[in-house]
Amino acid sequence: MMNIKSIPIGESSSQQGADSANDRLALRPARADNGHLVTPTALDLQVGLASDPGRVRDHNEDTSFALQFMWAQQGEPPLPVGLFILADGMGGHAQGEQASALAVRLAARHIINQVYLPLLSEDEGPVMRLPINEVLEASMRIAHEAVLRQLPRAGTTMTM
Repeated sequence: MMNIKSIPIGESSSQQGADSANDRLALRPARADNGHLVTPTALDLQVGLASDPGRVRDHNEDTSFALQFMWAQQGEPPLPVGLFILADGMGGHAQGEQASALAVRLAARHIINQVYLPLLSEDEGPVMRLPINEVLEASMRIAHEAVLRQLPRAGTTMTM
């Protein structure tokens, strides 16, 4: 059974005051296919994505990526696993939205290829894994170099 939460979002802060009650997110139990409420458990991983161009810019330069799943094997309890990346093209730089999209796409691809796909390998033997900090550093470096090469006047921030 899939456990999906609905997240009502009110008007953005650019439409009302920054302290508006409408800006607060509220999680509600979701309804399963049979109409019954699904009660969150300690293993639930709830994620929401929202973005706003803010009060200064007329367009949004954010790119976000969320990958989540449950991993359970060999009788172990399920473990929530996720990869979450947020990049914000730097205002005032040309092509910030393209830079943030490129950085997120390349970083996510590298992490998925190095961390997640080896878990799905058909090989029964031990999987050669790099420490996660090395994978994350490499993904940042790959994204940075690609932005410099493909969009030399663009800039973005990125958080994983």
